[in-house]
Amino acid sequence: MKIPITTRDHLINAAYEEIYEKGYQGANTSNILKILDMNKGSMYHFFKSKKDLALCVINEKLKKRIEAKYHPFTIYQKNIIDELVSMLENVNILNIKYGCPVNNLIQEMSPLDKDFAIALESIYDYMEACIESALDKAVEINEISSSIDTRKLAMFIISSLEGSMITAKKSNSYQHYLDSISVLIEYLENLKNNSL
Repeated sequence: MKIPITTRDHLINAAYEEIYEKGYQGANTSNILKILDMNKGSMYHFFKSKKDLALCVINEKLKKRIEAKYHPFTIYQKNIIDELVSMLENVNILNIKYGCPVNNLIQEMSPLDKDFAIALESIYDYMEACIESALDKAVEINEISSSIDTRKLAMFIISSLEGSMITAKKSNSYQHYLDSISVLIEYLENLKNNSL
């Protein structure tokens, strides 16, 4: 059974698009309401302020998108490095015009607002934890060496991925992403025990 989309959901979805394209500070609640053909009273019925709406976008919409992308890594039982490489090579998940919504908001808002910083760090930590879990499984099944610090490697993978997305965004080039991420992929392939 399909769950109906509520007015609150419509507001969060429209706010997500507005913030993703314009940033939090550039986002305009009047634009969001105009798209939805709503008045301000409708928005304030659900959200106290623009900030409250944006934090719901982060804690609900953005978090769900990240969970859908990263949660599978916590359940893979084999070919962990191959699964990571497959994710890294998948340019279909990239939006090089606007970049990564998590990274965009971290750069824009984390230095300015503690609530944003906490919410965004939680999402980033989740991404790293999922990758660390996958790497721990890779160690457990002897796919990679037990001498590898999986926490640090997970941080390196996420930071390399995010940096490669910024490279693609600044150049508006998928090829720049692929060129950048290929170095990480080569490194990961060389970690496989059967490659040693």
